[in-house]
Amino acid sequence: MTSFDCKGVQAPKAVSLFSACIAILLCFLITVGNSMIIWVIYKDPLKKLKTPFTYFIINLATADLIVGLVTCPIYAVSLIQEYLECLNGDLAKLMHMTFFISCTASILSLIALSLDRSTSVLCPLKHSSYFAVNRCRFITLEIWVLSISITLVYLKIGFLYQMVVFAGAAIGISFIILLVTCFLVFKRTEQRNENRRRSRAMSKDDLLDIQTTERCVLTHAFLYVILFFIVTYLPATIMIYLLEFFQSWDCIVRHWIRDLAIFFVLINSSVNPIIYTIRLKNFRRSLRYLFLKKKRGDSMNTSRTRSIRSSTFLSSTTNLDFHSTRPLTKFVNTENTVDSL
Repeated sequence: MTSFDCKGVQAPKAVSLFSACIAILLCFLITVGNSMIIWVIYKDPLKKLKTPFTYFIINLATADLIVGLVTCPIYAVSLIQEYLECLNGDLAKLMHMTFFISCTASILSLIALSLDRSTSVLCPLKHSSYFAVNRCRFITLEIWVLSISITLVYLKIGFLYQMVVFAGAAIGISFIILLVTCFLVFKRTEQRNENRRRSRAMSKDDLLDIQTTERCVLTHAFLYVILFFIVTYLPATIMIYLLEFFQSWDCIVRHWIRDLAIFFVLINSSVNPIIYTIRLKNFRRSLRYLFLKKKRGDSMNTSRTRSIRSSTFLSSTTNLDFHSTRPLTKFVNTENTVDSL
């Protein structure tokens, strides 16, 4: 977004410098948060996180991690170059490419998550067959192939025009996903509650209620992800349309709008780790377990090092005492020999 046409007028240096500082902070938050998600799910210490749902969560976190490791740093460097008045157009193109790839992968991952949650709620018995591990891997591969293919269109039609089309499609798709998933979830939950009120058989019904509760927790977490996606992308979309259709506005105002639009997109990539930590109990427990295990391991290593040092000190002291008493023993033996004579 640093290369849109504003009649050759550069952004004020204060705007570029302030935006660069905010971008660097967001880079750090996005990278740390999404790396934590991938790390916890990969380790899975409690063996409760490797599900079809978390496959697509990892995909979403990977897309956000690309934003934190590539798109956001390039954006920060572009703002610094803009501040120094030596902006590189090729660097801006690279930023646009990674931006479209990661955002497209995020939207496709949200679509996959919506299908997973809808199937889990509507057809719980067939969910595991519909979303087998190999099928989830294939869907993940297809998401990235489509993301790269769609991004190549940018090279033909330009950045701002693609942003107008892309942002509108993103908001429309995610809003439809939110409405449909909410409707299906609440309708199914209502049916479950009604069935539970009618029959009070404890064994199978209670087990079914537990499974339903777990599915609802995952679905509610997904709904929060979609909701925050809309909350952050909707203002960004409005600002992008303002940049496109009101090009006669003051260039300083347009530069501020440009930076705010990209900040809203970056904030979305930093919000998801917070949602998973707050809403998913198994994720929270796994994260706590890994940190406590690491802390216990560090304390055990420290105590082991101390015990090794103390044992080394004691052995060296024993050897020193042994060597120091040998001449005395010889002297005593000599005196005993003289007395006997």
